[in-house]
Amino acid sequence: MKTIIKYFSVAANYLLLCSVAMISGCDDKETGNPVDEEYETVTANPRVAVLGNVSELDELEINSEFTVNFYVHAPAGIKSVVSVLLSDLNDSDEITDIPVSSNGLTEMYPSVTFTAKRKLKGVSIRIVDMNNNSRETVFPVHRVTGAPLDIFMEGNSYSVVGVLNKFFYISGEVISVNGLKELFYTPYVNGAAQAPVPISTGSDNNRVSFTIRHKVDEGLEKLEITMIDETGDEIHQSIKIIGSEGNPTFVPIERQVLEDNGITVFNTRAVASVEQLAYPFHTRSLQDLYYFPNLKVLDFTNGSIIEVKNRMPTLSFTYRYGVPPAVFTNNGGYWQPYLKLCDPISLPSKILLADLLADGSLEKIYYIPGSMDLDDVLAPYVDSGVVELVTPETHPKLFPDEAPIDYASWLNTTVYSAGYAVNLSYPARDYGIYNVNGYLINTKTVYRLALTGNEGGLAFELPKEYRFNKDIYKYLKFKVFTATPVEVLEASINSVPVNRYLNFQVRIGNTMYGYETNSIHGGQQDYINGTNTGTSALGPALTIKPDQLSSWTDYSRVMATNAAGDPQWQRMILIQPGAGNVPSAADFAAIEINGVTGLSGRLVYYFADIRLSKNP
Repeated sequence: MKTIIKYFSVAANYLLLCSVAMISGCDDKETGNPVDEEYETVTANPRVAVLGNVSELDELEINSEFTVNFYVHAPAGIKSVVSVLLSDLNDSDEITDIPVSSNGLTEMYPSVTFTAKRKLKGVSIRIVDMNNNSRETVFPVHRVTGAPLDIFMEGNSYSVVGVLNKFFYISGEVISVNGLKELFYTPYVNGAAQAPVPISTGSDNNRVSFTIRHKVDEGLEKLEITMIDETGDEIHQSIKIIGSEGNPTFVPIERQVLEDNGITVFNTRAVASVEQLAYPFHTRSLQDLYYFPNLKVLDFTNGSIIEVKNRMPTLSFTYRYGVPPAVFTNNGGYWQPYLKLCDPISLPSKILLADLLADGSLEKIYYIPGSMDLDDVLAPYVDSGVVELVTPETHPKLFPDEAPIDYASWLNTTVYSAGYAVNLSYPARDYGIYNVNGYLINTKTVYRLALTGNEGGLAFELPKEYRFNKDIYKYLKFKVFTATPVEVLEASINSVPVNRYLNFQVRIGNTMYGYETNSIHGGQQDYINGTNTGTSALGPALTIKPDQLSSWTDYSRVMATNAAGDPQWQRMILIQPGAGNVPSAADFAAIEINGVTGLSGRLVYYFADIRLSKNP
């Protein structure tokens, strides 16, 4: 793996440009922040100017070699250049003098190779010119992995806000190449160490995930985690406890969730009056609950009960063609009844929730069974009424028989290729299209789709964390009407009739072609009635008959069942005119009909009432 990181240029007296090459067996990749075109002059010291932003070194593997290459320029002449491998704790720094070939040399291109150590904190380059002006630039190391003993922690890992008589939680991971012998933490109260508390390590003593649960007693100042490996090597990590007195601030892990609940100030005084919170399915941590001492109600239905709108995550697609690459992002929207989570919530949050229930802090929790993998924690509190299960039977208004697919999940198929280019209007407001053959369409549900590429279509894709809940909503339905002129549909080119665009393929899959990283499960598999049919799944045929051009055509197909196949593949819907059997891109652009060249913008469709339904 080769990492190129541009850091500083120092104008007038110095110029330092660095790149870092990590030597390993990985593929090449580029990282680092973009470099600005103009210098930012530091007015207090006009001889120094900084170009771009300081970046940190990428993740390094223990004992791997990485090389720092840099360019030094000093008009007064370079007196000395020193590189320093910075270490943490008790390890000594490793200093390397870089020879200057001659007095008065104004520029040079040094190269220094280092070996990554487990306590490596960064690399420093120090420059002195003949006038004894000096400059030091430090490049911190992001992380050293595979070390004999190392610890990584989540969330607010080096300090927590203490709420008196409340439990707090710290999650982390220990990696020990030589095997972990002991893992414990020591509380410090009023400066005095208390009895060490062992941390469970499980059966794997080389890689241990842990959660510390500790109550805030008066005077608690810090916890010190101690890790000792089989060779006797040890490392310590302190976590400061910020006292509950005063008005300490905290950094929320789920900031967006709290903001959706109307919370914008994050300190203990500001949240003291909060008694209820709503969380969306895609929540990855509940640890912010620790900061709310008077919380009584939790809504795990995306705010459907207490009427808080939790926003859904967005999803971005980089255009696969064109320079420079552009990005299309759907806006996420809000929870819809057909959404279901792909992956469960984190274990530490389940422990916290169990503690809040056990000590009687929570009076009510609203929960949709199977939605967040919290069923085992909540089950003991259902009979008492503390946990209220929200189901289609108990809350039918939250799960209507039919649920419109949210426009927020619309995906512009143009991202895939020029051939998939479209123009979309929503809601379509063309006069006279809504009352076709006596059927009145809700104007807020109509999409106008014009093909500007030969294979474009209408697509919807859910946020990465979600899939369609086909257990409740088993059918996809919509209506379609074409406003394409008859003379266009009757034309043909190179023996390919244009009326093939009256046939549609309707695909339900995992993600848009070529965007596997937009799904946590990768792949492009399609499931029809529980059978994996690969990427050729077209679904039941849809055809607008030539004698029904002035009518709305209804379409319905079943979503995949539970009979077979993994349900998380149900994330994307693609409705594609032409069913993949269309004129080539060249013919699409070259065909001439009534003196007008090309089909771009002339194949027009209206889709209405695109919805998921419980019933056939």
